[in-house]
Amino acid sequence: MLSRVALVAVTITLLVPSRAVASDPVLDWIGVMNESVLTAGTTPLSTSRAVGLVGASMFDAVNGIETRYQPLMVDKYTGPHASSRAAAVQAAYAMLLRLYPTQAATLNARRAASLAAIAAAPGADQDKEIVAGIAYGQFVADSIFAARSLDGFAPDPAPPFVGIDRLGIWRPTGANQTGAGPQFATMTPWVLIRGSQFRLPPPPALGSPEYVADYNETILGVAGNAHEAEARFWAGNTALYWNRIAAQVAASRDLSLVETAHLFGLLNVSMADAAIACWDGKYRYVFWRPVTAIHLSTANGIPDSTNAAWAPLLATPAHPNTPRGIRR
Repeated sequence: MLSRVALVAVTITLLVPSRAVASDPVLDWIGVMNESVLTAGTTPLSTSRAVGLVGASMFDAVNGIETRYQPLMVDKYTGPHASSRAAAVQAAYAMLLRLYPTQAATLNARRAASLAAIAAAPGADQDKEIVAGIAYGQFVADSIFAARSLDGFAPDPAPPFVGIDRLGIWRPTGANQTGAGPQFATMTPWVLIRGSQFRLPPPPALGSPEYVADYNETILGVAGNAHEAEARFWAGNTALYWNRIAAQVAASRDLSLVETAHLFGLLNVSMADAAIACWDGKYRYVFWRPVTAIHLSTANGIPDSTNAAWAPLLATPAHPNTPRGIRR
């Protein structure tokens, strides 16, 4: 689901007319965001929230000054003329500093370099404009972080999952006895009305033609076949993949600063909401993982341990399967 929603956002931007533009601080700080996430070892699920925070902050900071699009969360800037480039830098910096305070030294250095480049560029913004942009970027990041601090990301500890003895029902596959990220199922979305707004139908019934086809394809595995490279590729941090792809698209199209900020705002908020919607389905249906299905039953859902030694190519995530099919 993440990839489909993100692809829509990227594809839409291909229709934006090209414009020549100098070095783009939004692209620079998308790169810093990628580095920060990887340095911290952030899980792909938590990354979806982090990139939403950073993307939304940069977009509202730039757009608030240039006022081209509908804002996401923060009203437009109303003060004296301000540098939208400096606002983008400060918004990303301030949000990343909140998310990754142990990386303060690196982030401080990158911020200083970015602001120096803005001041030294041909036709540079005036010092007072840069100062005003920094102040507005900080305001936007603070406002968005305060609002999203109430999104349900930090709930009370979840109890161990129960009801694991029924065929077709997810059961823990490792040390995590609550499932990964159960709070995402009920988090407040950015733009969706609720996480269940576009909830997928239930998973196929055990023994149904769709389930049998998925089961039989999965048990064959992907090692050594055409799907192995795809499996290994998507085992990475999906949100970062799409940001890298979008950065290439933006650079090739020579987007303006506000267009680039708009692209990454839409992309990353879309992925953040897609994660919430996906987890809503996972914890609504709590469908078992392939490793459990294959170890415990036949394709027709009959208890059987013939394939108890079967193992996936890479690993099994510590959360229920996505609703539609065993292979997902």
